[in-house]
Amino acid sequence: MGIQQMFLGAFAGKFYEVAKSLRFNDDDTAHLVKATSAAGDPQTFTVSFWLKKCLITSGYQYIFTTELATGSYYFQITCNGGKLQVYNTHASSNVNVKLDNVFRDPAAWYHIVLKVDTTQSGDDSNRLKWYVNGVHDTDYDDDDFPAQNYNFAMLANKKRLIGSLTNTSGSLWTPLDGMLAEFHYIDGTALDASSFGKTSADTGQWVPIEYTGGSYGTNGFYLNFSNTSDLGEDLSGNNNDFTATNFSTSAGYGNDVSVDTPTPFDDGGNGTGNYCTMNPVLNGSNVTLSEGNLQTDNSNSGWSINNRSVGTIGMRTGKWYWECHISNHQYNYTGMISTDNLDDAYPGATADSIGMQTSAGTYYGGGAQAGNGASTGSNVTIMYAFDADNKKMWYGVDGTWLNTGSDQGNPSAGTYPSHTGFGSSNTTYFPANATYGSMTCQYNFGARSFAYTPPTGFKALNTYNLDDTTILSGEYKGNGSADGPVIWMNATPATLKIGTSDPPTSLVTFDDAVVDRLSNGFKIRHASTNNGSGTTYYWLATTNRAFKYANAQTNA
Repeated sequence: MGIQQMFLGAFAGKFYEVAKSLRFNDDDTAHLVKATSAAGDPQTFTVSFWLKKCLITSGYQYIFTTELATGSYYFQITCNGGKLQVYNTHASSNVNVKLDNVFRDPAAWYHIVLKVDTTQSGDDSNRLKWYVNGVHDTDYDDDDFPAQNYNFAMLANKKRLIGSLTNTSGSLWTPLDGMLAEFHYIDGTALDASSFGKTSADTGQWVPIEYTGGSYGTNGFYLNFSNTSDLGEDLSGNNNDFTATNFSTSAGYGNDVSVDTPTPFDDGGNGTGNYCTMNPVLNGSNVTLSEGNLQTDNSNSGWSINNRSVGTIGMRTGKWYWECHISNHQYNYTGMISTDNLDDAYPGATADSIGMQTSAGTYYGGGAQAGNGASTGSNVTIMYAFDADNKKMWYGVDGTWLNTGSDQGNPSAGTYPSHTGFGSSNTTYFPANATYGSMTCQYNFGARSFAYTPPTGFKALNTYNLDDTTILSGEYKGNGSADGPVIWMNATPATLKIGTSDPPTSLVTFDDAVVDRLSNGFKIRHASTNNGSGTTYYWLATTNRAFKYANAQTNA
């Protein structure tokens, strides 16, 4: 074997590393903008980007647009009710192509490609194509395709925006609430998804690759958000830089540049990849999420599921560390809940969960109650260390691990406080929090530097550190709600059977009104179908890919 062959063989399985993403927090009206004076090619172009959604909404989420011109003419790529849509309105005729599949998985990164070439003859659907995670999606809600040689005139000589839309007076409409990575615009060339991604031979998952397709064309650009002093820097060679507005690059909770990306890799520290956030699918109705779903705010009193928030990544094995800065200590239960008690009001409500009541320093759940005899205090950072293999949990405050009774818990030394020892070996746990009254919680699962050094052997909660173990069967209890249970598999189901007998025999058809197929499992979305209140259901699945890498799915 020659030297070149040895080199290629050593790196044949190496993933292309996407190092940074940019967070668009809708409360900040964060967006990128660029004035365009050149005409470019209004008939042939490609848009490619990776998207991690934070807001699950029935409204609009603008991703890439042009300014609203006289006559209310504009171009937009948006999520409309969770459905991808491209819309172009002009004096001649409109183009409106919206996919029927719904995109509402907040735990996953989606790869989106829009390919346009209106010079194509024949079938008009060949002139505009959507690709989602490498697949040409042909299931349409609206299908007003462009006529042959149609000009997307709004793409010429108009201001362009990423993350919002402006009206004629310049005011912003419905800013994006999500994260973007690897944003390409190719002017004058129509490309499919294979120019930007590939299916991994190792995992069967769609993963990013480096774009090497050549010229970006007159108005083309490539943004990777790696330059914190110039977030809109164009790396295509065209110098079509965007101006970044209302983003923060200051260290801490407000930093909008993140290492949360669709590619997990060894960064020489705690590993990086797709990180845990708080989950709007399981979020209580009284809780507001912001800052990339890492901040929760609640001002409602009462103990109910409506005041609770839950993380997107489950822990079944391994050792994990995360932090949460709390604004005050009053009536805050913080810790973990399991797949068996996702419908409980707060962590620690049952023996198969754990929660600390921060105003008294009292631990609940795990079949025990114990306390360190003091409030955690307000404006402090809570530290969490969880040994999922042994079902042991530690709490700390501002760098010091807490006492419980006569025991001094120390996760690095492996000494356990008395409140631990809960749950069973086949239970999956999620970070969770519940508050009674006004409270702001700011989470850190490792996508920014931790305030305190994690204990030896404890890892950040991201996909790089997850193992590949998939869960192929289990059970859940129905809740009789249209917003039904979420089931963790650490993988995407390929086929699924659900029933009241064990094993079940009824094959489920994935449908956005009945069962959602998620990157990390599935969600019941019907009040009665496989979801009778208090009824125990058994499920049996096969999988087509693990959750470890960039594994997004349509919810249909």
